[in-house]
Amino acid sequence: MKKYITKTILFFLPLSICISGVIITYLALDPFRVLWTYDFSKNLHTIAAINRDFQTTEFFVQKYPQYHYNSFIFGSSRTIAFLPEHWKKYLPDNSSIFHFDASVESIYGIYTKLEYLEDHNIPIKNALIILCRDCSFVPDQQKGHLFIKHPLTSGENTRDFQFAFFKVFLDPRFLKNYIEYSITKTYKPYMQNYILDPNNIVKIDSITNTIYALDEEQRIAENMEKYYKNDKLRLTEHCETEQIDSISHIDAKQEEALQKIVQILERNKTNYRVVISPLWEQIKCNDNDMKILRKHFGENLYDFSGKNKYTAPKSNYYEWSHYRPFVGDSIMSKIYSNK
Repeated sequence: MKKYITKTILFFLPLSICISGVIITYLALDPFRVLWTYDFSKNLHTIAAINRDFQTTEFFVQKYPQYHYNSFIFGSSRTIAFLPEHWKKYLPDNSSIFHFDASVESIYGIYTKLEYLEDHNIPIKNALIILCRDCSFVPDQQKGHLFIKHPLTSGENTRDFQFAFFKVFLDPRFLKNYIEYSITKTYKPYMQNYILDPNNIVKIDSITNTIYALDEEQRIAENMEKYYKNDKLRLTEHCETEQIDSISHIDAKQEEALQKIVQILERNKTNYRVVISPLWEQIKCNDNDMKILRKHFGENLYDFSGKNKYTAPKSNYYEWSHYRPFVGDSIMSKIYSNK
């Protein structure tokens, strides 16, 4: 029996050491910045791409006691076009703005953030909600470590949330890219979903949590013609006729979330606007989806999808997905000029 036990221990010992080493390495590196406490108001140096929803929520929890935010911008990364310093022109002087965005933000994500604010008795005086035809109406809890929601707002199990990141750390594809970049310090396009591109310089405002695409703006300022000749921007030529999305994306569950969003805004007497993004694709929102959105948001809804002055010139965009701040400023001047 002793020999059997000894052989068993010796057999599993290398495996145990290996597993322990992986766990210790993960705890020490914390590549996704989800294990320990960080000051997300600073531009942290990270190799791995991190979860913006987690970053944003942690930022809010850390900074709210100091800044007492009462005005919020909700939506995906396309909210970079709506800068607080521009929005503030249309708000009361006592407005304290926070950019409560997330990567590929959904209706579900916006609803859970609003619910979190209300549950914690945080005033929601003003809200600017940015919706997008192609990403706002996706399943509730999205898959992928870059898109899952912070347990504080989603109510999901913290253990499951953390395990999702640990699984990615064990993924050979992540390890390959992480190790390769750590050694070579050279970014390759195939690293996109795992490693941050060091060539894209962004600044995160230490108060509002706003992302500024400084690098892109500088490249455009230096040589606009050269910038927009880049095929990687995927700014393909437009169709002559306007296309309308043939697929209805809002199902019963998502409509319920829309209804709850409106209920929270009305209970808090929030001054709010809902904007449908002007995307380069120039595809108009589905008619049925628009009926549902108008039913809930009424005169607070502003649709800029399809063909219009914002979606025509390439110079309004960084690439096929994100439009620039002067576009957001123009939209805000329009939606706040009259109700």
